Amino acid sequence: MSKEDKDLERLKAKRLAEMRDNLSSQRAQEKVAASQKEQQNKKPSPREIVVKRLGYRGMEVLQNAEYQFPKETEIIVLKLSELISSGDIKEVLDGGNLLALFRAVGINIRMKTKINVEKDGKFVSLSDKLGKLERSPVYLVAGRLTETSPSKSKAMGELGDMKSLIREISQNAKSDSSFIRSDMPVQEIVFRTLLARNNRPMSLTDLHYELTEKWATPVRPIVITQERLLRILDSDTYYGFARK
Repeated sequence: MSKEDKDLERLKAKRLAEMRDNLSSQRAQEKVAASQKEQQNKKPSPREIVVKRLGYRGMEVLQNAEYQFPKETEIIVLKLSELISSGDIKEVLDGGNLLALFRAVGINIRMKTKINVEKDGKFVSLSDKLGKLERSPVYLVAGRLTETSPSKSKAMGELGDMKSLIREISQNAKSDSSFIRSDMPVQEIVFRTLLARNNRPMSLTDLHYELTEKWATPVRPIVITQERLLRILDSDTYYGFARK
């Protein structure tokens, strides 16, 4: 092979290597661009939006809420994410604020260690925003839909009227062993008991029996007199209990 031929072969090899490098670099750039585009198009979930706004011990409160009241927490997280996305909520939600928020809508989360709940004006205004939604009968009832209820998968704006939601719950509550749990607050157990009966009135004696005999357990006994139960129901300002 002549010197000219050898030079030509070396030039071809060099050119081929450059083409390979350029192709590899182009593919790498396309891969990075595709990954960035995918990240931009990926819409964060309501929970991810809320989690990013949580402060000290906020995640602890949220996880306890999800474990103790999964369905109710899902609704609150959804509304919180909407308020955060719209800019109505700009402040960081620490554990105390979040705990007070849940209590403001009737959900008493149990914590292993004490969290001080702040009561400043800023947080009261925040709970009021959610209160307008959570005090609506439809949303209050929707938070107790069972997993097998047809409306469970519907968006909030697609829910039917309150009576149809209560009927769904009464038809599906028996098949959901977690619909009523002994670790729930007394008012919540009473509320769910009435929903499971399609909101038919119950006597105080029957309600007392449900609490102290049916739902009480050795681990979580429910010791309450009928008089005390009556005072609790009469003083309710959240669930809307009323005497017939």
